[in-house]
Amino acid sequence: MQSDTAGYYLLGYYSTNAQRDGRWRTIRVKVAGVPGARVRYRQGYYAPKDFGVYTTEDRERQLEDAMRSDTPVVELPMAVETAYFRLENKQIFVPISAKLASSALQWAQKSGRRQVEFDFAAEIRDTQSGRIAGALRDTITVRLDTERYEELQQNALVYQGGIILPPGNYKLKFLARENESGRIGTFEDDLKLPAVQPDRMQLSSVVLSSQIVEAQKNSEVHTKGFAPDAKLKELPLDVAGQRIIPSVTRVFTN
Repeated sequence: MQSDTAGYYLLGYYSTNAQRDGRWRTIRVKVAGVPGARVRYRQGYYAPKDFGVYTTEDRERQLEDAMRSDTPVVELPMAVETAYFRLENKQIFVPISAKLASSALQWAQKSGRRQVEFDFAAEIRDTQSGRIAGALRDTITVRLDTERYEELQQNALVYQGGIILPPGNYKLKFLARENESGRIGTFEDDLKLPAVQPDRMQLSSVVLSSQIVEAQKNSEVHTKGFAPDAKLKELPLDVAGQRIIPSVTRVFTN
Protein backbone atom coordinates (compact mmCIF):
# COMPACT_ATOMS: atom_id res chain seq x y z
CA MET A 1 0.00 0.00 0.00
CA GLN A 2 2.79 2.43 0.89
CA SER A 3 4.60 1.83 -2.40
CA ASP A 4 1.35 2.15 -4.36
CA THR A 5 0.60 5.54 -2.85
CA ALA A 6 4.15 6.91 -2.93
CA GLY A 7 3.43 8.47 -6.30
CA TYR A 8 0.15 9.17 -8.07
CA TYR A 9 -1.52 11.30 -10.70
CA LEU A 10 -4.63 13.36 -10.07
CA LEU A 11 -6.82 13.33 -13.17
CA GLY A 12 -9.93 15.40 -13.77
CA TYR A 13 -12.34 15.95 -16.63
CA TYR A 14 -15.66 17.54 -17.53
CA SER A 15 -18.32 15.06 -18.57
CA THR A 16 -19.93 15.63 -21.96
CA ASN A 17 -23.11 13.94 -20.70
CA ALA A 18 -25.26 16.76 -19.32
CA GLN A 19 -28.16 14.50 -18.30
CA ARG A 20 -28.99 14.91 -14.58
CA ASP A 21 -30.68 11.53 -14.28
CA GLY A 22 -28.86 10.00 -11.31
CA ARG A 23 -27.64 7.04 -13.35
CA TRP A 24 -24.34 5.23 -12.97
CA ARG A 25 -21.54 6.52 -15.22
CA THR A 26 -18.65 4.15 -15.84
CA ILE A 27 -15.07 5.48 -15.87
CA ARG A 28 -12.16 3.76 -17.67
CA VAL A 29 -8.55 4.95 -17.36
CA LYS A 30 -5.86 3.49 -19.67
CA VAL A 31 -2.10 4.08 -19.74
CA ALA A 32 -0.45 4.11 -23.18
CA GLY A 33 3.21 3.30 -23.82
CA VAL A 34 3.98 1.79 -20.40
CA PRO A 35 4.06 -2.02 -20.71
CA GLY A 36 3.03 -3.87 -17.53
CA ALA A 37 1.60 -0.77 -15.85
CA ARG A 38 -1.37 -1.28 -13.55
CA VAL A 39 -3.88 1.46 -12.90
CA ARG A 40 -6.11 1.69 -9.85
CA TYR A 41 -8.96 4.15 -10.11
CA ARG A 42 -12.56 4.74 -9.21
CA GLN A 43 -14.82 2.62 -11.42
CA GLY A 44 -17.49 5.27 -11.88
CA TYR A 45 -19.95 7.63 -10.21
CA TYR A 46 -23.63 8.45 -10.01
CA ALA A 47 -24.70 11.49 -12.01
CA PRO A 48 -26.42 14.39 -10.25
CA LYS A 49 -30.18 14.07 -10.07
CA ASP A 50 -32.83 16.66 -10.84
CA PHE A 51 -35.90 16.72 -8.62
CA GLY A 52 -38.12 15.69 -11.53
CA VAL A 53 -36.58 12.20 -11.62
CA TYR A 54 -36.57 11.66 -7.85
CA THR A 55 -38.21 8.46 -6.66
CA THR A 56 -40.61 8.48 -3.72
CA GLU A 57 -37.72 7.34 -1.52
CA ASP A 58 -35.51 10.16 -2.84
CA ARG A 59 -38.16 12.75 -2.03
CA GLU A 60 -38.68 11.45 1.49
CA ARG A 61 -34.92 11.35 2.06
CA GLN A 62 -34.61 14.97 0.90
CA LEU A 63 -37.25 16.07 3.42
CA GLU A 64 -35.65 14.03 6.19
CA ASP A 65 -32.19 15.46 5.45
CA ALA A 66 -33.54 19.02 5.53
CA MET A 67 -35.40 18.36 8.79
CA ARG A 68 -32.28 16.92 10.44
CA SER A 69 -29.84 19.52 9.09
CA ASP A 70 -28.38 22.03 11.55
CA THR A 71 -28.06 24.54 8.69
CA PRO A 72 -31.18 26.47 7.59
CA VAL A 73 -32.37 25.82 4.03
CA VAL A 74 -33.38 29.03 2.24
CA GLU A 75 -34.06 27.94 -1.36
CA LEU A 76 -37.79 28.66 -0.91
CA PRO A 77 -38.40 32.04 0.77
CA MET A 78 -41.24 32.13 3.28
CA ALA A 79 -42.42 33.84 6.45
CA VAL A 80 -43.82 31.79 9.34
CA GLU A 81 -45.86 32.75 12.41
CA THR A 82 -47.17 30.71 15.34
CA ALA A 83 -49.70 31.42 18.09
CA TYR A 84 -51.46 29.43 20.81
CA PHE A 85 -55.07 28.89 21.90
CA ARG A 86 -56.18 27.06 25.02
CA LEU A 87 -58.41 24.01 24.64
CA GLU A 88 -60.12 21.73 27.13
CA ASN A 89 -58.18 19.18 29.21
CA LYS A 90 -55.22 21.54 29.61
CA GLN A 91 -54.27 21.16 25.95
CA ILE A 92 -53.10 23.96 23.67
CA PHE A 93 -53.66 24.34 19.93
CA VAL A 94 -50.69 25.89 18.12
CA PRO A 95 -51.63 27.22 14.65
CA ILE A 96 -48.77 27.49 12.17
CA SER A 97 -49.12 29.96 9.29
CA ALA A 98 -46.64 30.13 6.41
CA LYS A 99 -46.68 32.83 3.75
CA LEU A 100 -45.12 32.18 0.32
CA ALA A 101 -44.88 34.74 -2.47
CA SER A 102 -46.86 33.42 -5.44
CA SER A 103 -44.56 35.10 -7.97
CA ALA A 104 -41.54 33.22 -6.55
CA LEU A 105 -43.11 29.81 -7.14
CA GLN A 106 -42.68 27.53 -10.15
CA TRP A 107 -46.18 26.79 -11.41
CA ALA A 108 -46.92 23.91 -13.76
CA GLN A 109 -49.56 24.20 -16.48
CA LYS A 110 -51.89 21.21 -16.72
CA SER A 111 -55.21 20.98 -18.61
CA GLY A 112 -55.34 24.74 -19.07
CA ARG A 113 -54.89 25.47 -15.36
CA ARG A 114 -51.94 26.57 -13.28
CA GLN A 115 -50.92 24.11 -10.60
CA VAL A 116 -48.44 24.00 -7.74
CA GLU A 117 -47.97 21.34 -5.07
CA PHE A 118 -46.34 21.64 -1.67
CA ASP A 119 -45.19 19.38 1.11
CA PHE A 120 -45.34 20.95 4.56
CA ALA A 121 -43.87 19.33 7.66
CA ALA A 122 -43.34 20.40 11.24
CA GLU A 123 -41.59 18.76 14.15
CA ILE A 124 -41.80 19.92 17.76
CA ARG A 125 -39.29 18.69 20.33
CA ASP A 126 -39.32 19.13 24.08
CA THR A 127 -36.56 21.62 24.91
CA GLN A 128 -35.32 19.69 27.93
CA SER A 129 -35.52 16.06 26.81
CA GLY A 130 -35.17 16.54 23.04
CA ARG A 131 -38.01 14.08 22.46
CA ILE A 132 -40.56 14.66 19.71
CA ALA A 133 -43.75 16.04 21.27
CA GLY A 134 -45.71 16.58 18.07
CA ALA A 135 -45.46 16.44 14.29
CA LEU A 136 -47.36 17.67 11.25
CA ARG A 137 -47.30 16.64 7.60
CA ASP A 138 -49.49 17.95 4.78
CA THR A 139 -49.38 17.76 1.00
CA ILE A 140 -51.34 20.59 -0.62
CA THR A 141 -52.16 21.07 -4.30
CA VAL A 142 -53.38 24.44 -5.62
CA ARG A 143 -55.09 24.60 -9.04
CA LEU A 144 -56.08 27.97 -10.51
CA ASP A 145 -57.62 29.16 -13.75
CA THR A 146 -55.80 31.87 -15.69
CA GLU A 147 -57.77 34.76 -14.17
CA ARG A 148 -57.24 33.65 -10.56
CA TYR A 149 -53.57 32.93 -11.28
CA GLU A 150 -53.00 36.47 -12.55
CA GLU A 151 -54.75 37.91 -9.49
CA LEU A 152 -52.62 35.84 -7.13
CA GLN A 153 -49.34 36.97 -8.68
CA GLN A 154 -49.70 40.23 -6.74
CA ASN A 155 -50.37 38.42 -3.46
CA ALA A 156 -49.14 35.44 -1.49
CA LEU A 157 -50.23 31.92 -0.69
CA VAL A 158 -50.82 31.28 3.01
CA TYR A 159 -50.66 27.79 4.49
CA GLN A 160 -52.45 27.13 7.78
CA GLY A 161 -51.80 24.04 9.85
CA GLY A 162 -51.68 23.29 13.54
CA ILE A 163 -50.58 20.96 16.33
CA ILE A 164 -52.09 20.15 19.74
CA LEU A 165 -49.61 20.15 22.63
CA PRO A 166 -49.58 20.22 26.43
CA PRO A 167 -48.06 23.26 28.17
CA GLY A 168 -44.26 23.37 28.10
CA ASN A 169 -41.19 24.69 26.32
CA TYR A 170 -40.51 23.39 22.82
CA LYS A 171 -38.36 23.78 19.72
CA LEU A 172 -40.26 24.05 16.45
CA LYS A 173 -38.79 23.20 13.05
CA PHE A 174 -41.04 23.86 10.07
CA LEU A 175 -40.32 22.88 6.47
CA ALA A 176 -41.94 23.65 3.12
CA ARG A 177 -41.07 22.15 -0.27
CA GLU A 178 -42.43 23.25 -3.63
CA ASN A 179 -42.79 20.03 -5.61
CA GLU A 180 -42.28 21.35 -9.13
CA SER A 181 -38.68 22.47 -8.59
CA GLY A 182 -37.93 20.68 -5.32
CA ARG A 183 -36.87 23.89 -3.57
CA ILE A 184 -37.06 23.80 0.23
CA GLY A 185 -37.32 26.41 2.95
CA THR A 186 -37.00 25.79 6.70
CA PHE A 187 -37.90 27.81 9.79
CA GLU A 188 -37.00 27.29 13.46
CA ASP A 189 -38.37 28.94 16.59
CA ASP A 190 -38.91 28.47 20.32
CA LEU A 191 -42.42 27.73 21.56
CA LYS A 192 -43.30 28.67 25.13
CA LEU A 193 -46.77 27.43 26.05
CA PRO A 194 -47.69 28.56 29.58
CA ALA A 195 -49.66 26.31 31.91
CA VAL A 196 -53.12 27.36 33.05
CA GLN A 197 -53.18 29.26 36.34
CA PRO A 198 -56.66 28.79 37.89
CA ASP A 199 -56.42 31.92 40.05
CA ARG A 200 -55.58 34.22 37.15
CA MET A 201 -57.31 35.35 33.98
CA GLN A 202 -55.11 34.45 31.00
CA LEU A 203 -55.35 35.27 27.32
CA SER A 204 -54.45 33.23 24.28
CA SER A 205 -52.38 34.81 21.51
CA VAL A 206 -53.40 38.08 19.89
CA VAL A 207 -53.59 37.51 16.13
CA LEU A 208 -53.21 40.42 13.71
CA SER A 209 -55.04 40.11 10.40
CA SER A 210 -56.38 42.12 7.49
CA GLN A 211 -57.93 39.21 5.58
CA ILE A 212 -61.03 37.07 6.12
CA VAL A 213 -62.08 34.28 3.75
CA GLU A 214 -64.84 31.69 3.56
CA ALA A 215 -64.05 28.80 5.90
CA GLN A 216 -65.66 26.08 3.79
CA LYS A 217 -63.54 23.82 1.63
CA ASN A 218 -62.11 25.56 -1.42
CA SER A 219 -62.31 23.63 -4.70
CA GLU A 220 -59.04 25.25 -5.80
CA VAL A 221 -57.11 23.69 -2.91
CA HIS A 222 -56.75 19.97 -2.19
CA THR A 223 -55.14 18.93 1.10
CA LYS A 224 -53.81 15.49 1.98
CA GLY A 225 -53.11 15.37 5.71
CA PHE A 226 -50.83 12.84 7.39
CA ALA A 227 -51.40 13.78 11.06
CA PRO A 228 -55.15 13.62 11.76
CA ASP A 229 -54.56 13.60 15.52
CA ALA A 230 -53.26 17.17 15.21
CA LYS A 231 -56.42 18.45 13.52
CA LEU A 232 -59.48 20.18 14.92
CA LYS A 233 -62.96 20.03 13.41
CA GLU A 234 -63.19 23.79 13.91
CA LEU A 235 -60.17 26.06 14.19
CA PRO A 236 -60.05 28.88 16.77
CA LEU A 237 -59.56 31.22 13.82
CA ASP A 238 -62.93 30.20 12.30
CA VAL A 239 -65.77 32.55 13.26
CA ALA A 240 -69.33 32.32 11.89
CA GLY A 241 -68.26 30.53 8.71
CA GLN A 242 -65.38 32.92 8.11
CA ARG A 243 -61.67 32.19 8.60
CA ILE A 244 -59.23 34.79 9.91
CA ILE A 245 -55.93 34.70 7.98
CA PRO A 246 -52.98 35.87 10.14
CA SER A 247 -50.93 38.57 8.46
CA VAL A 248 -47.66 36.65 9.27
CA THR A 249 -45.43 39.51 8.10
CA ARG A 250 -47.54 42.07 10.05
CA VAL A 251 -47.36 44.58 7.23
CA PHE A 252 -50.58 46.51 6.56
CA THR A 253 -51.44 48.95 3.75
CA ASN A 254 -54.40 51.24 3.19
